[in-house]
Amino acid sequence: MSLQQINHSPDIRSLQDEGYEVEIKGGYICIHHIPYVNFEREIKYGVLFSPFQIIPGTERIGIPNDHVIHFIGEKPCHTNGNPILPLEYINEKRTLSKDLVADYSFSNKPQNPFRDFYEKFTSYIRVISNEAISLDETGTVTAKTFKPIIINETETPFIYFDSNSSRARIDFLNEKFLGMKVAIIGLGGTGSYILDFIAKTPVSQIHLFDNDTFESHNAFRAPGAASVDELSNRVSKVDYLKGIYSKMHAGLISHQEILSELNINELDNMDFVFICIDRNDARNFISKHLLSKNIPFIDSGLGINVRDERLWGATRITYNQQVGSEYNETSHNPYNSNIQIAELNAFNAVHAVMKWKQHCGFYGDSLNQNSSHFIIENFKFFHNAG
Repeated sequence: MSLQQINHSPDIRSLQDEGYEVEIKGGYICIHHIPYVNFEREIKYGVLFSPFQIIPGTERIGIPNDHVIHFIGEKPCHTNGNPILPLEYINEKRTLSKDLVADYSFSNKPQNPFRDFYEKFTSYIRVISNEAISLDETGTVTAKTFKPIIINETETPFIYFDSNSSRARIDFLNEKFLGMKVAIIGLGGTGSYILDFIAKTPVSQIHLFDNDTFESHNAFRAPGAASVDELSNRVSKVDYLKGIYSKMHAGLISHQEILSELNINELDNMDFVFICIDRNDARNFISKHLLSKNIPFIDSGLGINVRDERLWGATRITYNQQVGSEYNETSHNPYNSNIQIAELNAFNAVHAVMKWKQHCGFYGDSLNQNSSHFIIENFKFFHNAG
């Protein structure tokens, strides 16, 4: 959120101009210093906050999605200490981000939907704060402190706010990824889909390793749609994909190179690595190095073959285990057929990223598996537990 976006949002500007203590924190608008009366008839101060979204293609904040608002503080009461009846209280703590834990959520549905955030906030402030103002004998109780707008810039690498997470109230889960450095080795098929998913998380850096150019066969394996001009430019895979995903994530770093003993130490500062290559000697070499450095990783693979004029086979992920040594280069390797289909690449990537998110504590994990195979012909998973 920038001051320019605030200046283009008259409702937020009006709140500021009237003296309300506005803070933009992640995907939430917060107003501090809201006076209220608690059940002991004491005047206290709390915080009201609500999620927001930016109108696509503009610099403006959109209208509120609903009439519910969140509150940090005790239960607001009338001057006699009884709860304010017009407010429907949702009495449960809700962690919406690391720094925003709601003690209550209020529902005071208006006859017509709120037109903007100015109307939403001032409506609730009147209901809550008028009681404190009535009880005050000094004439100093007010929500209007005239402090400047605070834009709380977190460690997020996103070019624009992740209003999807704030809308779903899962910002606190996404904070598990803050500060992480992730590497993706191989961007031909599965790796490009892994990038698509990782770019939508607030990891601090995404390192892309691949030395090939982006060609037409890659376009049919990767997310999105490359133009003829883009293919004609014969740019590297890492630079092509960086150009796309840098539009939303500022932490992409491209490495147009093959990992070898000369440069394998480039992985030593990573927090997690995805291996998406089909050469067994390289997979074996990389996984050995990562294990020696205690760097967690996932190796992914496809094993697709033609039989009876149909495709048969499996997708696989392996978590934190030495890989690539189960087959030598001259033997039949079912994961090296080089048949790649976009949906199978995407499916393999989904599987790998979900396992990574389990590793990070984003998803629950009751299996603790170290490898999983999905069999195409019967839609069954097979897991090896850790």
